Amino acid sequence: MNLVRAFLDKLDPVTNLAGFSLAGFRDVFVESCQYVCIGVQVEVGMVMGLRTRLADVLAANWMLGKPAAFDFAVTSLLTSNNLFEASVTAGSAAFVTEVRKHQVSDRKCAELGWVSIPLEVETHGC
Repeated sequence: MNLVRAFLDKLDPVTNLAGFSLAGFRDVFVESCQYVCIGVQVEVGMVMGLRTRLADVLAANWMLGKPAAFDFAVTSLLTSNNLFEASVTAGSAAFVTEVRKHQVSDRKCAELGWVSIPLEVETHGC
């Protein structure tokens, strides 16, 4: 079974993503990785000068033998920063968050030999 199928199977089909927490998103991903035998560590990579850690989940040997630093975010469409663009373009709030996470994390992850992979979920909650 592949990782995407395992991840989707673990999500309840009637999950209300507005109430879906960042920890819940991360935990389902971790369980899915473990199910398909991908070794992971949780909350890794606190770096001086950054207020957050680089990886909510670090998966060993992800791409060409490099670990992958998965950085999760749950983004509300209803915040003042996202509301207008989200009403016009699907996925815009997640895209803005992804770009910001790449700007903050890519260089530091590369220095550690990691691949930076932000994962976002858009919700209708604030």
